[in-house]
Amino acid sequence: MGAPLGTRLGGFSLQRRLGAGGMAEVFLAVRAGPEGTEYAAVKRLLPHLTFDVEFVRMFLAEVTLTSALEHLSLIHISEPTRQAEI
Repeated sequence: MGAPLGTRLGGFSLQRRLGAGGMAEVFLAVRAGPEGTEYAAVKRLLPHLTFDVEFVRMFLAEVTLTSALEHLSLIHISEPTRQAEI
């Protein structure tokens, strides 16, 4: 089950669930920025895996690895955030 829509995560409001896999789910999220509305994809570890140290480690390793990559065809990870259960 996904996070309730409208939930705030890392300063963004979750608007719509875009998809989910075996480890995480991705949401379309928005926030008001200095130049207008900002849109982002927010990836969230599935709640039942947040207590599994190995899944948390893999998720954080993915964040570390992908945040180091730069290419026009890749997204940019701008704000890795840890937050209590929602």
